[in-house]
Amino acid sequence: MIYYGGPDGVPTADSPGPSDRGSQLFAGGTENIRSGIEQSVSVDPSWQQAISQGFVRFTFSAFLGGYLDQDDYAVATLTFTDANYQPLGVVNLPTVKSRERNGQTGLWPVQADDYVPSGTAFVFVDLNFYLEAGGYNDAYADNIELTLSDYAP
Repeated sequence: MIYYGGPDGVPTADSPGPSDRGSQLFAGGTENIRSGIEQSVSVDPSWQQAISQGFVRFTFSAFLGGYLDQDDYAVATLTFTDANYQPLGVVNLPTVKSRERNGQTGLWPVQADDYVPSGTAFVFVDLNFYLEAGGYNDAYADNIELTLSDYAP
């Protein structure tokens, strides 16, 4: 994690990004061609019936970005698995490279919504940062969020 407005090239509090940002954001880091973090989420068993009936939706969102015209980028991925860790589905958020940022430094919102696959017991949230140019991995991410919601048909 780095501070907004930190070393040259890091987004500032005035750069495009989340309106409710804190003081820090995720970044790829110094001389890291690839770096990343992962979080595992155990789905409460009380949700299993609603999930198996197709009544649970997810919303996966983040702010992703980079530095000026460099194409360093972050990949945010969800992997749904069953209780034996067998994959049931994978969702990647769109990447935000220089073209999508119009060559600006900052972070832009990306989102994916769909149904949670039947049988899901765990969700793995992966955030990976890839260096394409320069000596610092200027792939940035902030406000990563996963929400599950159920409803009656």
